[in-house]
Amino acid sequence: MHTSVCLQESRDMSRQMGDGHRRFLQTMMANGIVDEQGARTLHQYCCETHNTQHAPDKLDDFIDAINSKLLPMFMQIRKGMSEDNGNQFYALVNMAETDITRMSSDYADNELELFRKTMDLIVGSDNGTASSTDILNSADTLTTRKLKKSETEHLLNRLVHDQWLSEKRGEYTLSTRCVIEMEPYIRTMYQEQVKVCHICHNIALQKSGDSRRPSPEDEDFSIQRFFSSNLLLKLFCLYHNFVINQTVNIHFYIVIERNM
Repeated sequence: MHTSVCLQESRDMSRQMGDGHRRFLQTMMANGIVDEQGARTLHQYCCETHNTQHAPDKLDDFIDAINSKLLPMFMQIRKGMSEDNGNQFYALVNMAETDITRMSSDYADNELELFRKTMDLIVGSDNGTASSTDILNSADTLTTRKLKKSETEHLLNRLVHDQWLSEKRGEYTLSTRCVIEMEPYIRTMYQEQVKVCHICHNIALQKSGDSRRPSPEDEDFSIQRFFSSNLLLKLFCLYHNFVINQTVNIHFYIVIERNM
């Protein structure tokens, strides 16, 4: 009985907010999203700056303590994965609303309408991208005030700067921050179009390297997302009917268990 009480008190203490937690949260509020290595570096810096014990393997517990205080404000630091490189990211998300209306304080109605149309193009495409030309053409079909070409280009630059979209050689994709924060909306609005990996359960919008769009039933798809450059490991897993169970850090240290 005494042991269980001590364990509970220990858990309660570990979830208490300190100055290190506040500094971590302030940085997340300023940046919106950081990769896992950045989060670990920030965790260490916050602990050392405020003279608290730094446990490298307790980053998620550290973030859980912050999230317990953010819950009444309908906010959360949430973990997600980039489709571009498989790296883990932490993003500060707003859970009070589940759709694009959360952006209404920063964007006008016609700008939000164009963003919705851009999401339609991206999710509905075969490779999870939308060209600048297609987005510019969509600007002419707005039911709210139409946007000029220069206004549309400026808006796209803003959406990239605000980390809602990513751009590469004129092709736009949903950013990691957007996917993490708007995942419930994407799953609801595009449930017939969005693929979900049956191993990691993340939504999948982009190609996985071959000429067709992978399906969640394709076992090789789940492995390839994590180990696209490690052919030997992929072949080993397929031959022995193993699946990747868990990614632990950005170096892709894994736990593999037999698929029963």
